[in-house]
Amino acid sequence: MGLSDNDVEKIKGIFTDRFLQTIAERVAQVLERKYETRLREQEHTIVELKEEIRDLRDTQDTILWTVDDQEQASRNLNVRDLAYPWTTVIIYIKRYRTFLKVLK
Repeated sequence: MGLSDNDVEKIKGIFTDRFLQTIAERVAQVLERKYETRLREQEHTIVELKEEIRDLRDTQDTILWTVDDQEQASRNLNVRDLAYPWTTVIIYIKRYRTFLKVLK
């Protein structure tokens, strides 16, 4: 996951003294920790981006549903507007018939 054993050996090989080898081991550990930290940060960024994509898809679905609902509401209004004059005529015809019955 971090530095390979070969890389660690190369770093150790530079220094022949035991003290310098200890320093080299610590440098290798620090580099490996930095690498792992950077890798974790990138993994976290990927997870955040996936969550954002999921949220955007949910938002897109919501928008599509809203557009569909608005289109359906518009169609319903158009049908009602077309039907309204006829319902008004029917109501007036019924009232006229009732009026005629009262006159008889």
